[in-house]
Amino acid sequence: MNARAWRLALVGLAGVLVGVAAEWVAIGWLEPGQWIPDLAVGWTFIGCGLVAAWKRPESRSGWLMAATGFTWFLGNFSEVDMPVIAW
Repeated sequence: MNARAWRLALVGLAGVLVGVAAEWVAIGWLEPGQWIPDLAVGWTFIGCGLVAAWKRPESRSGWLMAATGFTWFLGNFSEVDMPVIAW
């Protein structure tokens, strides 16, 4: 694997971890009808962005779409009791 593939893989792994953590913090696992659609939307943005970044590395739109997926999960951290995270 080249450096670009490693970078995309790490961003994808970070997306999986951030998404799972965001849903766990905001909703918990007891109501899958609420957290599965939210998780799917964020992961779809991240996944499509990473595919676009792989297919067209000269364009920054893939990275922008992946960033949109990460920001999708930010609101889920608003209920955390740590002010640094819940800003």
